[in-house]
Formats: sequence, C-alpha cells, structure tokens
Amino acid sequence: MAIVLRFVTLDDFVKERLFDLVHVTDTCATTLKKELISVLSHYNLQVENIRGQGLQLALVAASREVLQIHEFFTQLNSIVTIVSASSKRHDQLQEAQAIENANLVAQNELETGKGANQISTLQRVGDTRWSSHFNSICSLVKMFTATNIILNNIIEDGTTYAQRGEAYGVSKILLSFEFVFTLHLMKEIMGITNVLCQALQQQSQYILNAMHIVSTSKLLLQQLRDGGWCNFLANVKDFCEKHEIEVPNMSAQYVFGRG
Repeated sequence: MAIVLRFVTLDDFVKERLFDLVHVTDTCATTLKKELISVLSHYNLQVENIRGQGLQLALVAASREVLQIHEFFTQLNSIVTIVSASSKRHDQLQEAQAIENANLVAQNELETGKGANQISTLQRVGDTRWSSHFNSICSLVKMFTATNIILNNIIEDGTTYAQRGEAYGVSKILLSFEFVFTLHLMKEIMGITNVLCQALQQQSQYILNAMHIVSTSKLLLQQLRDGGWCNFLANVKDFCEKHEIEVPNMSAQYVFGRG
C-alpha cells in the first residue's frame, strides 16, 4: 500500500508527497485503516488531527480500486482464454483481423509498408511479468473487432450450452463502457510505467539512470493526470462510438448509494 499525504502550504498551494510503502496482507478497508494509522502513529501524526477527514471513504475507495483492477485483469484473461481456446478459434481470430486490416487500409485509416499490419494474436496476462499485462492490453485494443466477431461466432455456433453462455457473458463485459474505459486507462498508465519496469528488470543498472527513468515516469504520469483527461476521454468515446458501445451521460446527477 502506498501512502500519499496531501497538504496545503502556508502559501495556499496543494502539495502531494509519497510518504511510505507498507506491505499489507489483504486490501480490505479494515486492514488498510489499521496499517495507515500504525504508520502515522510511528511518525507522531494522529488521525484525529487530520482536517476534513474522509479517511473511511478514502480507504474504501482505495480498496475498491485495487479489487476493480484485479477484476479487470481477470476479465481480460477470460476473454483471451475463450477466444484463443483452440487452434480453430485462433485461425478464425487471425482471419477476422486480416479482414479488419484490409478494410482499414482501404479507408486510409491504417498505415501500410514493410512490417506494418502484421497479423498477431491475443496475449495472456502472466503471473509475474507486468510487461505481459501491458502486451495483453495492447493486443486486445488492436484486435478488439476481431475478438468481438469470434465471441459472436461462439455464441451462435458453440458446441455446448456452457460454451455459448460463457461467450455471451464475456461479450457483455467486452462491450461495456466500464471495461473499455479501464482498458484504455490501463494502456495509458502502463505505457508509461512499462519503460520503467523494463529498465529495472535489467541485471545491471546505473543508479543515476534508474533515478532519471523514475523521475521521467513520475512527470509523464503527472502530466496525464493534470492535462490529459480531456483527450483521453475523447479517445475512449470515439472508440465506443466506433464499436457501438453505449457511453453514459457524464453530466447526469449521481445519486450516492445507487449502482
């Protein structure tokens, strides 16, 4: 668990600083609260002295975000597994991707040239390598249309009721705004952090070079947070429009407690 303190300076500037990293056995709100209070007490910082306390809600939100990310990658793996379950489906996936590429080239929406438009396949998320998470996300974004086609084929022509039902379930997930939004958000974030992960996995690494990569990654993430939201959301909406995915009304009033 990363603990970040937000505070206001005497000049009324809001600052955020990474305060500590703590190992936790699980991510439920009770555990996070216990560890957070322990760290603050160690530095003689009492929770009751925090102004504008939103501790409980913040802990619950943090716990939910961790679980949502875990759920997202579980869903991603399920989609990849179903679509790539057999050689037949794998061949169908590549055939669908080849047709999609040809259509995009005909519409001048895809570059041509040596090494371009190569037919690839979906990649599973590995257990230990974070780079595999990024590669899996990129492969699904690239083959989104082809993946949807194969799922529809399984729904219609699956050999068993269980196959058809499973394909229908993950198809609903694939075509949901929440999944598409998270897919693109993780692609943006991991596109930045992947460079850092690759560098830190090298056996020999100069500390100054590592510090430079860390600083660059922090800067790019902060720039995405401060000024990248509008462009990011516009790209997600364009993607949803292309694939006929319903986009929720962002201006609608949110009622707390309702799903």
